[in-house]
Amino acid sequence: MKLTYKILWVDDLIKDLINNGTKDDIQTHLEELEFSVTIDCYETRELAEDKLNNATYDLILSDYNIGSEENNGDKLIEWIRSNNIFTEILFYSAQKDFENALVGQDRISYFALYNDEGYRGFKEKVYELIGQTVRKFEELTPMRGFVMAETSILDSKVENLLSDYFSLDNNDTKEMTAISGTVVV
Repeated sequence: MKLTYKILWVDDLIKDLINNGTKDDIQTHLEELEFSVTIDCYETRELAEDKLNNATYDLILSDYNIGSEENNGDKLIEWIRSNNIFTEILFYSAQKDFENALVGQDRISYFALYNDEGYRGFKEKVYELIGQTVRKFEELTPMRGFVMAETSILDSKVENLLSDYFSLDNNDTKEMTAISGTVVV
């Protein structure tokens, strides 16, 4: 069974990114990392917000120019953070000085498409963020193992205590107060 990696991508020109192979390249990169991949693409802030009300994502990609000024990517990201969604976000634009639009927002990476690297550099930035989120998961796996090991030790101790408590002579009677009342053993 493969783990699922989910990306929410918001861009009013998302069809261009699908047609030029950028989406497929990102999906292939994740599949090579042995993930089952879901990339949900939306052209408007409203559609993305609706989806975020019902789903969680490992990474969010958002263009700055996704509509009118009141519906731009910065408004989407403000909505995301105000709804306590702390997923990593890559905020990008071909417009200069867009980085200032979200100064002070947490966990947001910026990428300027107007530089010489364009979408090639953009994909590298996405791969970098994917690597960062995967490393967080890899750190979680050993922690889960540690917690499970400690839980097993605790289970064993509880089992021994209960066994000692309930191993009585035939003539002995003990009472144990339980949540539902008194139990006679």
